[in-house]
Amino acid sequence: WDLNSDGIPSEKPSNVIPDAAFGPPKGGKYENLSVVKQRVLPVKSIVALLGEPQQALERLLSTSIAPEGSGKKAVIIGAKKRQGEEIYEFEYVLDLPNGRRIHTWSNAGLKQPKTRGPPSYADTSFDRYGRKGNEEADNAPELITMTLVTPEDESLTSKKIAMITRISQGFKLS
Repeated sequence: WDLNSDGIPSEKPSNVIPDAAFGPPKGGKYENLSVVKQRVLPVKSIVALLGEPQQALERLLSTSIAPEGSGKKAVIIGAKKRQGEEIYEFEYVLDLPNGRRIHTWSNAGLKQPKTRGPPSYADTSFDRYGRKGNEEADNAPELITMTLVTPEDESLTSKKIAMITRISQGFKLS
């Protein structure tokens, strides 16, 4: 997701890089799993942040993944909110200008900050560079996404789809 400086979904692309990414040995940009975590403005729900699932996916595809003029075409397979959870599940196929078809499963979840009691000296936090933490930012919700992509070709077997579905359904905000 591209979020502007206010933590609101943006129409302009940003330079968000994954917090973790995994793919086949020797690379391969058409098959991977990535996880991205971004702080956002305080909102009560993922619906308040991104809108309804179908609307959120359509905006993501039209502004970031397959904007008009890119030569890419996205076909939505599904967009839904998990029952009782702050998680969206998206599935779509992306047709690339080079003729490749990429099948994508993506989850987006809104994780609220843990409630904290009164601050104490022991609560002082530091980032990985030894700088004192920003308590306001530390208490902001996080939008966490996990995306799995694989070519839609002979390697996409029913066994592989079942494995990807289990991985996607295992996405939790704990």
